[in-house]
Amino acid sequence: MNKPLIFPFKMSKTVKILYLMLPIIGGIMFLYFSNKYQNKFFEKYSLMKKETELNGVVSDIKHQKSTFITLNNKSHIKVTFLKNTQYKPNDFDIFIQCGDSISKKANSDTLYIYRKGKEYFFVANPLYYSGWE
Repeated sequence: MNKPLIFPFKMSKTVKILYLMLPIIGGIMFLYFSNKYQNKFFEKYSLMKKETELNGVVSDIKHQKSTFITLNNKSHIKVTFLKNTQYKPNDFDIFIQCGDSISKKANSDTLYIYRKGKEYFFVANPLYYSGWE
């Protein structure tokens, strides 16, 4: 019985090992650089807190377990788990759109959205925001 050929042509043992190691090295490099990019991305966004004051127009939205919002005044904010069952959709991360105006007063747990002359609000769940009672 013939041995199955992994490589259709003859190579030295060293070349075969290098050829098999290439995907592993590539995977490690991919993970390293993607992790480095993610850390850099997350650094510029600050978690919305009770004392956070916001006022601006949403210019960019990114979703990755949380909602990452950039305002026209270059503020970068991370918003997690806001919900209001009065609206469809009721999750903040699905409801928010580029071009919406948002505001939040310091020491408030409510984030307001203004769209087409209407006011919407979402209340922060204190279970997901440390320091909010």
